[in-house]
Amino acid sequence: MTYFEPRPFGKYFLTDLIAIGGMAEIYKAKTFGVDGFEKVLAIKKILSHYSSDKDFIVMLTDEAKLVVNLSHANIVQVYDLGRVGDDYFISMEHIDGINLKDLIERAKELDEKIPPEICAYIISEVCKGLDYAHHKKDTEGLPLKIVHRDISPQNILVSFDGSIKIVDFGIAKAAMNLSQTQFGTLKGKVTYMSPEQAFGKPIDGRTDLYSLGIILYELLTQKRFFVGESQMEILKKIRQTKVSLESLDESILDIYKPLLVKSLAHSVKERYQSAADMQIDFTRLLYSHFSNFSPKTLSTLLHDWFLNESKFKKKKKDAFVKKDEQKILVSSSASQKNDSESLKPQPNAQLQNLSNSQNLTIDVAPSDINIQLEETLESDDGIDKEMFETQDDIGESVEKAVDEDFENTEKTEKSEVLKGIETVEELLDKKSKGSNVGTKVMILFAIIFLFFVIYLMFEGQLGFSLLDDFKDYNFVSLNKYILHSC
Repeated sequence: MTYFEPRPFGKYFLTDLIAIGGMAEIYKAKTFGVDGFEKVLAIKKILSHYSSDKDFIVMLTDEAKLVVNLSHANIVQVYDLGRVGDDYFISMEHIDGINLKDLIERAKELDEKIPPEICAYIISEVCKGLDYAHHKKDTEGLPLKIVHRDISPQNILVSFDGSIKIVDFGIAKAAMNLSQTQFGTLKGKVTYMSPEQAFGKPIDGRTDLYSLGIILYELLTQKRFFVGESQMEILKKIRQTKVSLESLDESILDIYKPLLVKSLAHSVKERYQSAADMQIDFTRLLYSHFSNFSPKTLSTLLHDWFLNESKFKKKKKDAFVKKDEQKILVSSSASQKNDSESLKPQPNAQLQNLSNSQNLTIDVAPSDINIQLEETLESDDGIDKEMFETQDDIGESVEKAVDEDFENTEKTEKSEVLKGIETVEELLDKKSKGSNVGTKVMILFAIIFLFFVIYLMFEGQLGFSLLDDFKDYNFVSLNKYILHSC
């Protein structure tokens, strides 16, 4: 997100930019009172092209006058509608949490299902807020006939303590009316519209219940109910689709299907007639099948998925592994004739492979843990280990040659000394490509030492004069000293 510098805004102080939507910018803010009093709230600042539209502002003001009196545990409280300069804003209750769109997207990232009991709880709580708003009356006892019109995942908030809140009651109607007035078409979150909205017919509270049914479907399946390449295609599907038990996704639990069919009934007469009726059904389902549920269950899930980063990373890694259950992909450029053989300990081959980038594809049994890993090592990686293993190889050959020459100097012409030389030549050949300077110097010293040993052998054959001088010397110690000093 773009860097935000806290700043005053009228009587408020904006502390953070929360989000930017198609209609407004949302800020976290504070208001101050006497004796250090502070209150945290949210400011929804209407975007300039809406603020400059007089018809929109009139409709927004009229709606705000109604919804400012909505006071319910499942509705975000609206405090004020005001203006600072040319900017109109709504101040409202700040919710420390996420919206349902975030929850659904996180479930997809983790390749997890949202627990069905949590889905039932969310729908039940939203119904409580809708029923309150739908039946709200004015001071004279007349029904206000409030309809949200835009029940969608973005407009249902879930706090980290497990409470559910509906947001944007007033702004939805103003925006919808503006779209119809200016363009003669329906705009906005078309995916969650009811059939009567798609046909442009009069609506009531049952429209919100249809939209809530679509949200329930998405919570249970992590799939969109209506999908199309354009808004007009989606509208056409909304107008024509009739839902039945058989047409619902097979992954949905049977206990949910009758409730979904009733929520998504094409005819308003066959739908739930009130949010209270719908809330009763979902509360009954929740506590008859998930008797141990409490809001703490939801709170724990939100903390694991959103606040506890270490758990989230682990869950995301586990989800990644689940998607790739048949192969381990390891980055490499070398092809292997026998994959199983390449996994056996082979010192020289392993060191050579480690010093280069590699691509290996290894088939494993389905029961094995499968990981997709890309690993690139620089050419200098593992050089110290490689050098000391080379020293040990040369040292062992030289020591073996010297020991055997002591036993029988008569057979030294084609003895282990010459085999030691062949070993050194072999090592030189292997190390000629990509070897470092230290390794070459060490091998050079080893060759000089071997020629010195051969010289001693010939000297011994002629008169043993030099060998007699050195025979009590520990050649093994001398060899190791020279090699490791290199």
